[in-house]
Amino acid sequence: MFPKFKVHYWNISGYIKIDLRTKIFILDKILENSSINMFSKKLSISGVGLTHFLKNEDSFIRINNLLEIISKLRISKLDIEKNIVAYKDTSNKRAFSIKFPYFLSPLDVRIVGVLIGDGNINKTTGLMRWVQKDPTPLKKLIEFRLGENIDFCVKDTQIVIPSFFGKVVSYSLDLELNFLASELFIKRIMEFPKDYGLALLITLIEDEGNIDPKNYGGILIRMSSKEIILSIKKLCDHLDYETSQIVSYKNNGTFRNKNEEKLMYKINILSNGIRNLGDDLLRLKKKYGKEIGFWKKDNNFTKRWKLCKSKNAEKDREGREIHGKISQLFIKYKKLSPLKISKFLQIDYDRIYSLIKNMKKRGEIKRIRKGIYFKN
Repeated sequence: MFPKFKVHYWNISGYIKIDLRTKIFILDKILENSSINMFSKKLSISGVGLTHFLKNEDSFIRINNLLEIISKLRISKLDIEKNIVAYKDTSNKRAFSIKFPYFLSPLDVRIVGVLIGDGNINKTTGLMRWVQKDPTPLKKLIEFRLGENIDFCVKDTQIVIPSFFGKVVSYSLDLELNFLASELFIKRIMEFPKDYGLALLITLIEDEGNIDPKNYGGILIRMSSKEIILSIKKLCDHLDYETSQIVSYKNNGTFRNKNEEKLMYKINILSNGIRNLGDDLLRLKKKYGKEIGFWKKDNNFTKRWKLCKSKNAEKDREGREIHGKISQLFIKYKKLSPLKISKFLQIDYDRIYSLIKNMKKRGEIKRIRKGIYFKN
């Protein structure tokens, strides 16, 4: 069952290196009752391969093969885990100094979340890529998480994400690797603490969102998948970030066939939601580092968030709340005066009168005689 925060080496595939002292211990256990070649006949690894692993300090072994060896020798998996010094995804890939057990962090979700946006997974090889004009921010985040340089993963406008991250996130969420690019990722992350869902939402906004810092419009997120946009809506609700309803529209993009019609879906994170999101993001960055936050959209988000927290924005929010209460009174009483509404709500008359005038201008209500209004 998920969520599973602790990932042991036996929970994922790959290759590991253990320290020389532990290799010598395993070799001695084998030689107590057998030769290496005789022992290897009980295994999926050849005698030559086993000898190379045990007698070379820098050699790696496939995790499944190591588990088979220590099972035969009745050596604890946990004892081996303490002495792992490096991990790599495949035999020909570069190794990383990863310690096990590995504890899943929102940083891992921030890395792998790009697969829903501008990233992709090769269904045959499991290779994960993120394509951008400048992939440097993701590179820096991965290096921050690993504590190592990954220049070899970056080429021009794309970065290859080490498969390790896909493996640990898919294990923790109890998902197959290919589903990390689907709405199931979003649904499962809501079973985790808030920081994990926030990290994923930041990733989705970074890739698929539009933030206009110049006005009071919300953060616009657009997707071609209805299932994914529905899941984003649920994630925002889960995180307590107010949103608009989902709107569908026809995609008349330049590269589409003129005879085809493709629906797109969009949602806005509204002012109240942006205010809460910004407050939560500050806390998240203090806890996990600035790398987990927005990258190219950081300046626009900060401006937009400050605008939402301004006095004018606060006044607008209060006005919308009072407007809602006035509308409810009109539904109940049909005909009302500003003075009566002021007494009902215990709010200053001038504020109520100003709101009533605006409602009349928008055609929401009409005046039937002096001082008396009726909701259309």
